[in-house]
Amino acid sequence: MYSTLPIHIHPITAADTIDLRHSVMWPNHPKEHVIIDGDGTATHFGAIHQGKIIGVASFFPDGTSYRLRKLAVDQKFQRMGVASALLTTATAELRKMGCTQIWCDARQYASAFYQRNGFELGAQTFQKNGMDYVKAYKTV
Repeated sequence: MYSTLPIHIHPITAADTIDLRHSVMWPNHPKEHVIIDGDGTATHFGAIHQGKIIGVASFFPDGTSYRLRKLAVDQKFQRMGVASALLTTATAELRKMGCTQIWCDARQYASAFYQRNGFELGAQTFQKNGMDYVKAYKTV
């Protein structure tokens, strides 16, 4: 599904992702909680609407595989296709960079979203930070 909003998706810096990651994913933790080792070497994409970053996705390389971490969309713009548009654009760009697979630890409640976006889910559920997760993989 593509976004129902007029958005532009393009690479952004790690620093550009922090405020949105924090406000959407872990607002009750310090901002440092959403800063990840390797942010400096990761590839980050932002969804821009009316000059404001409303969605972010970060991809961490490991050979030809990239790990998706910290996919976040401003709550006012969720369920409008922003995250799907980010994944679609990022997948195409990462493929150009030699990526063959994208994977992530998907929050269990979001597993249907990942399936709709071409990810296959692992069989095992596990916990991190008190939340249920499942591995999700997508061949690029």
